[in-house]
Amino acid sequence: MRATRAEVDLSAIYTNTKQVISKVGQKVRVLGVVKANAYGHGLVQVAKTLIKSGATYFGVALAEEGVALRQYVDLPILVFSPPTDENLESYVRFDLDATINSMETVYALDAFASGVGKKARVQLKVDTGMGRLGFFPRNAVEAFRAIRNLKAVTLVGVYSHFATSDESNKEFAKRQLGSFKNVVAAMKDLGAMGPVEGQNENAAGSPIFHMANSGAILDLPGSYFDMVRPGIMTYGYYPSLETSQSVQVRPAFALRSNIVQVKTFQPGTSVSYGRKYFTKKSERIAVVPIGYADGYTRLLTGRTSVLIRGRKFPVVGTVTMDHIMVGLADDFEIQVGDEVTLLGRNGDLEISAWDLASQIGTIPYEILCMISGRVPRVYLNTDSSITD
Repeated sequence: MRATRAEVDLSAIYTNTKQVISKVGQKVRVLGVVKANAYGHGLVQVAKTLIKSGATYFGVALAEEGVALRQYVDLPILVFSPPTDENLESYVRFDLDATINSMETVYALDAFASGVGKKARVQLKVDTGMGRLGFFPRNAVEAFRAIRNLKAVTLVGVYSHFATSDESNKEFAKRQLGSFKNVVAAMKDLGAMGPVEGQNENAAGSPIFHMANSGAILDLPGSYFDMVRPGIMTYGYYPSLETSQSVQVRPAFALRSNIVQVKTFQPGTSVSYGRKYFTKKSERIAVVPIGYADGYTRLLTGRTSVLIRGRKFPVVGTVTMDHIMVGLADDFEIQVGDEVTLLGRNGDLEISAWDLASQIGTIPYEILCMISGRVPRVYLNTDSSITD
């Protein structure tokens, strides 16, 4: 295994999800958001952990992710992106919930499912203000009525998504919530709580209504409905610095490597591509085998530090594809083989995804997702009570 590795603490993911369940209550279902390889943490191991923690639904971005996940779980899987003509079969064959954002999409899915003698599961997406996928509220109720009358389609859910639930000003989020509540009420008036002709699968009750992402879970308890969708908070981060911390979470992800060489450079020596860094005096430089091909972005050049032996040292020179250089000044304690923490805790110090994000003008979501697949994931606390 490479010296460079990502450590994923499954006990943190387990505990974070338990905290969410405690916040929303046992009657509200929890959908584990595992898109983008579980935000870089690893689809399969995270999914198994989420099941143990009490999640009863999963959410992915792509049909391909849903197909991969279906090999390991029997729980419902919602695909947030709508179907295309090329992947209709995947939704039907692997029993994936399809996001419906147009009648053309649902008619195509109904025709395909009917042609193979099966039923397709769908969820209607309502655009209450995100400005992305979904029906406008004024069209959603009519779409609901039409979908419920299709013979080869089972409507299992209706959902929307917040645009600003992670901001301190909740005015727009509350407007979105009010809009969705109106849609839900109208749908229930049309009989959402019971069966309709040709839809015996719905006889047990209503489609699932859901809207709350991490920000809403923290600060908008009126948005919980039947299910919530914790994303970034599952992995130990709050969605912004403006939300409350009403659910205690801790990061599950650490990025580490080991020094492969230490060299002493004379004053005025350039380091790395472009000669952007020059030693000001005799200086020891450590070489660490991680670079932008691993997702440790070149944008961090000249802006960040790492932790070694519980102390902070600057990354010097341009971040390269496979290596970075770390300035040790005249510290002679640091040696080849020493562990380097690029993200996570080392001694009493910590570098968080927020720290790296602030240095390059992004958010923790991107920092976690950008760590590439060539970095092996090492799973910690894989106790059978959590992951088997």
